[in-house]
Amino acid sequence: MMDALTVTGRTDRHVIPLEPGHRLQPEAAAAFGQLQHAAALAGFSLRPANSFRDFERQMGIWNGKFHGQRPLLDRQSRPLDALTLATGARCEAILHWSALPGASRHHWGTDLDIYDPDLLPPGARLQLTPEEYLPGGYFAPLTRWLDRHLGDYSFFRPYACYRGGVAVEPWHISYRPLADRAAQALNPVVLLQAWRGQEVAGSARSWRISSGAILTISIRSRSMGWLADYWWVVLLVLAGMLIGGVKALRRVDATSYLKNRPELPPHRDNNAQWDEEDDWPKKP
Repeated sequence: MMDALTVTGRTDRHVIPLEPGHRLQPEAAAAFGQLQHAAALAGFSLRPANSFRDFERQMGIWNGKFHGQRPLLDRQSRPLDALTLATGARCEAILHWSALPGASRHHWGTDLDIYDPDLLPPGARLQLTPEEYLPGGYFAPLTRWLDRHLGDYSFFRPYACYRGGVAVEPWHISYRPLADRAAQALNPVVLLQAWRGQEVAGSARSWRISSGAILTISIRSRSMGWLADYWWVVLLVLAGMLIGGVKALRRVDATSYLKNRPELPPHRDNNAQWDEEDDWPKKP
């Protein structure tokens, strides 16, 4: 069951070992094993780089980047000095690559980052940047194979396209049947509860932007990517419906209706047939 503790990473009762250092939900682990087998038959060594991550670890990543203790990149994957940025800009820069503590998909045990160690050049270190996975990158052949076969095993890429906010992550895959349930259970109230008593750096500013971050997570998890791209169309339709409703109400002439309303027939009941005697007290 995807409850508040599970979706915010405050428990690990929902995950099992996948391989040393990695955990997933049992159903997701089984599906990933099948994907790995298919990849091996195609000549790839599909391995997890990241999988389940609890709240404390995510908070360590967030706070480390906020305080300049961990590398922070801009949208072009260039180094940023976090301490030179105002609090709001710093939080938004971190969110481009890292989720808020309690709002990471890695809490769910449904998501993992993947790579092929056999495709990594000697001496090269895995960076998890788009350049490694897109055309011309080390893992481009793996990316092309996954494009064709992820869906066969109910996986998808939640960050396949840039829609504002979160960077493209071709290495991040998610097991849809369970991830959809987790996305439905996550909301700003649940996140705020997870933050109580925790030292989340920049949390005052982070809270003001977290609702949008959670909405982004939910939209991308539910096969509703079109909504992220065409939200303005939905807004225009709703605005049109509201304006139409207001105009219709203005056309209603309440005074004329009350003046010409039809007469109602006299009320009749069958109480006399049901009661043997009158319930009302008789007059003396």
